Amino acid sequence: MTEPKSETGADPILELVSKGESKDREFKSSLRWNFQDEKIDTAMEQAVLVAIAALANTSGGVLCIGIDDNKNIVGLERDYATFRKPNRDGFELRLHDLLVAEFGQAFCTSFLETAFHQVDGLDFCAISVRRSRDPIYVTKADKKSGAKSSVIYTRVGNSSRELSVEEALNYFKNRL
Repeated sequence: MTEPKSETGADPILELVSKGESKDREFKSSLRWNFQDEKIDTAMEQAVLVAIAALANTSGGVLCIGIDDNKNIVGLERDYATFRKPNRDGFELRLHDLLVAEFGQAFCTSFLETAFHQVDGLDFCAISVRRSRDPIYVTKADKKSGAKSSVIYTRVGNSSRELSVEEALNYFKNRL
């Protein structure tokens, strides 16, 4: 399958990657593989959930998994190896299980679109996120007590930031 070309003739997804992270673009090297510690790390999954919520709470955008912060395509092969089905299908099943568990099926069906791309034999996943009118929350567990709370994140420049309760109330009250 051939990727669509932009007006410049370049692959639009590669043009997007070349621009780097921004208010509407986020890169994660992995869904669950910690490259530094060389092991599965559920904090990586949480970071993906935070990025998706922040994009939906701001203006929408694209989250690319398998691309590092320096715009290098590192691929999903390390993630694939951690699944029972060590391939795109296993990755997508895990990704959607996480997303549905956190945000619900209605949000995932209406606000997210997943596509896989391959460059130089390396797969990466691009998740297009539509802006949500309603706040999208992420469940966060306190590191010490384990107590869970719902948190709102937004994009500020090229990062996802947690809003305080007061900030969240003002943010959604004043949003167009």
